[in-house]
Amino acid sequence: MEKLFQCLNCELDLPNEEIFCPNCGQKNHATRLKIRTFFNELVNSVFNIDGRIWLTIKAAFFNVGTLAKEFNQGKRKKYVPPVRFYLFASLIYFLILGMLAKVNSIENDISFQETLEKRDSSINIRINIFYLDFNLKIEELLAIPSYSNQQMNNLLVEQGHLPTFYNRFALKNMVIRAKDGMSKMRQQLASIASGGMFLLLPVLAWLFYLFFSKTYPFYVEHLVFIIYIQSTAFLISAFKNIFQIFDFKDWLNHISWLVIGVYIIVGVRQFYSKGWLKTIGYFLPLFLLYGIILATFMVVITFIVLLFF
Repeated sequence: MEKLFQCLNCELDLPNEEIFCPNCGQKNHATRLKIRTFFNELVNSVFNIDGRIWLTIKAAFFNVGTLAKEFNQGKRKKYVPPVRFYLFASLIYFLILGMLAKVNSIENDISFQETLEKRDSSINIRINIFYLDFNLKIEELLAIPSYSNQQMNNLLVEQGHLPTFYNRFALKNMVIRAKDGMSKMRQQLASIASGGMFLLLPVLAWLFYLFFSKTYPFYVEHLVFIIYIQSTAFLISAFKNIFQIFDFKDWLNHISWLVIGVYIIVGVRQFYSKGWLKTIGYFLPLFLLYGIILATFMVVITFIVLLFF
């Protein structure tokens, strides 16, 4: 980058073409910015990170266990701190997720509204949110808000779902909201879930601490690893969602989740230095416990959105 003989900020003479002005500290370069320079300064101003982001991303993708180890050992200058890295990754993930949800929801809402207006009893409508998925005729769909608990239970069983209070509540409210479109509800769900996922990180780190406290006796060491690995999972998912915006195939979508699963197992093995059998043996119950916690969290979030928003 071209160096100047005078600081553009404080106008101090720089006869030796210093990289930084010794008076005000501004970087010495010409006023014409390149796109890359502008982006780096934008990212740095928002997240207080610099060129270390690229080194951190590379390490997180290909050797996340070593990344967390080195950070815990004190080699922190060359990497972006875990919380800042999480903010960077989650912003990208939820920004792309919001774009995907908006595109899909608008298309689905238009199709849904057009189908409702036809009132053709021969047409089935598919409606889904979270794990609830239904395929119903229009007349049956429109009658759901007036169904009794027994009728709701019968319908849930027919559609392959448990006749629980939550499922009855979710289905009825989904139908009521679907008449005006589902896009707003999905966007609210994604917005609340984005903050909630951050709150779950200490919980997941605590589970790893319970299983691996002999390897790393301090809780924060596990937390650093979990934040880095969750951040990278966000980036992988964001990359997947970019393709999904352009009509990404479902089977490739499933492969991306398989890649994340394998990535996490490899990361656990790298960080905790266990054999493959021990790593998988620890990972399975951890995955089960966290899956239960995550499912409970999503049920609560969905309930809140359906009830209050």
